[in-house]
Amino acid sequence: MKSLNFIKHKFYEFFRSVLLTYKSYSYSIRSKIILLVVLAILIPLSLFGIYMYSFIHHNIFTQYINGKLEQSIGQINDSLVSKYRIIDNALNLFLSNQNIRSNLEKLNTEEQTYYLKARTRLEIETQLKYSVLHDYAWNSGLLKSVFVFLDEDNYYYLLHNYLPDDDIIKDHIDFYSSSKRNRYDPIFIKPSPYLNTVYFMKDVRTLITKKSIGNLVFGIDEAVLFDAYSNIIDDKSWKAFIFDSEGTIFFHTDRNLIGKKVNPKYIDIANSNTVSQLKSGNIVYIVDSEKISDMNMTSMIMVPKSEFNSDLVSIIPGYIYIIIFALIFSIIVSIYIVTHITKPIKDLIVNIEKVNDENFETKMPIYKYSELNEVSNTFNIMIDKIQYLINEVYKKQILVTESELKALQAQINPHFLFNVLETISWEARMSKNDTIYKMISSLGQLLRVHLTFNSDEKIKLREELEYVEFYLYLQKMRFREKLYIDIFISDESLLDYYLPKLIIQPIVENAVVHGLENKVGKGYLSIFINKNFDCIEIKVSDDGIGFDTNLVNIDCEKYDNAGKGRKHIGLINVNKRIKLVYGNDYGISVESKVGEGTRVIINIPFDRGDD
Repeated sequence: MKSLNFIKHKFYEFFRSVLLTYKSYSYSIRSKIILLVVLAILIPLSLFGIYMYSFIHHNIFTQYINGKLEQSIGQINDSLVSKYRIIDNALNLFLSNQNIRSNLEKLNTEEQTYYLKARTRLEIETQLKYSVLHDYAWNSGLLKSVFVFLDEDNYYYLLHNYLPDDDIIKDHIDFYSSSKRNRYDPIFIKPSPYLNTVYFMKDVRTLITKKSIGNLVFGIDEAVLFDAYSNIIDDKSWKAFIFDSEGTIFFHTDRNLIGKKVNPKYIDIANSNTVSQLKSGNIVYIVDSEKISDMNMTSMIMVPKSEFNSDLVSIIPGYIYIIIFALIFSIIVSIYIVTHITKPIKDLIVNIEKVNDENFETKMPIYKYSELNEVSNTFNIMIDKIQYLINEVYKKQILVTESELKALQAQINPHFLFNVLETISWEARMSKNDTIYKMISSLGQLLRVHLTFNSDEKIKLREELEYVEFYLYLQKMRFREKLYIDIFISDESLLDYYLPKLIIQPIVENAVVHGLENKVGKGYLSIFINKNFDCIEIKVSDDGIGFDTNLVNIDCEKYDNAGKGRKHIGLINVNKRIKLVYGNDYGISVESKVGEGTRVIINIPFDRGDD
């Protein structure tokens, strides 16, 4: 009690000196904030330390017990319960095997001939081998054996070493026989009296009637299973076990209790959901439990109370040192934090002075705290707006002016060229040379289309065909009787649908230049337009020299080989434009044979030009 009064007296003197220092300190905002934060942290923390010192003997004992028990039971749940989940998943994997279930149903409903038994054994044991190929329980050594029982005389099995063992098989049969005589639960668990094995058995039932048609038995390696306990519980006086809602013990540090019913008083302690004391024999145990809700089970641990008393004396000084360290650390951290929090005030003053000197490139840094960061962002946004008003608007006006001048200059040459062609065509018409007049008019129309080309522009199919006819007229005049042309439209209403500008004309040009131009003799070119389910199909065919389609990839972005790639760049560009506009479901396909000709099929949707 004297030591407690001494501590209170020292704290009183310390706080009195701090208050006197605060009153006599300079009126700097930064210094005032540091002192206030230190006091705000130090006073509650000091009162908390006094409280802990006054009640430490009671609180430490309870917290230490709870903490140690919760840690131990948490480790058990993390390790042991996870292994049971692995076992449960493996059980469900085998139970859900349709091949195994169907074979058992046949044995239950059909005459058990020698052939049926042999075939059933082969199929079930093959399924067992397939099922364990990627099963973690089997591959980790947790699962040692799998048996499927129809009865004591008809069973199928798979052992971990894949070799028959009469002792192991006999032990499984004995377990099966005893479980069938004393079985009331949906899952039966029992350790082997001779082998280092824990057996799990569950019914195999039909999907519809839920009738039992067999039993699945797992042999679990006890050493692997209880490895979780050996890593957590070093003292043999500790007890740990897991039981289900019916009180059946699934795991226990005493293997002889596995499969038996738990004492009802343990169920009452588990339902209370509190740390309790329980006397068993001459030993008083501290008992803690935890519900495993997703498995409808309870995990429980029992530790002798005497073990905690021996640790209490060494724990109390540690708590006192922690409180002292926390006081010193809080003071240092508070001073450091406040110093950094108030730094932006100085930064703001410095940057404002720079702006006053017309330095609009200055920026405040990014801070960790949202309030300070808001001040920094607001300042930087203000500077950006000033820079925008002074520089960006002015520069933008200059760029707009230059762009307008370049646009006007770009229009001079095309307009001049169109005017010259128009003059020549009128001279030809005045001279009554209709052929030259029509050729020049067609050339002018083609030039106008190409010079005003926009990749996003759409036109009606009838307009696209007009451009094609202009081009074909010029080529017809060039090749004369060597070129035959045929255009067929299955439905005139198709001409009112839209498509991207200059889609058909480049394909036709590719057919004439690369297909028919180099052909000896007459050439034939056809354009066929029709409906094909939910799209418009346009076929451009020629009987020219053809080419090897394996050398051309129309879906590629570009060609590295300029010599081969440039021949078919029109096909590639048209295909790419269609896919960009309508998606990958549309585009072109190419069929060609060397010496026989080429067919290009264009597929586009029914586009009414709404979007």
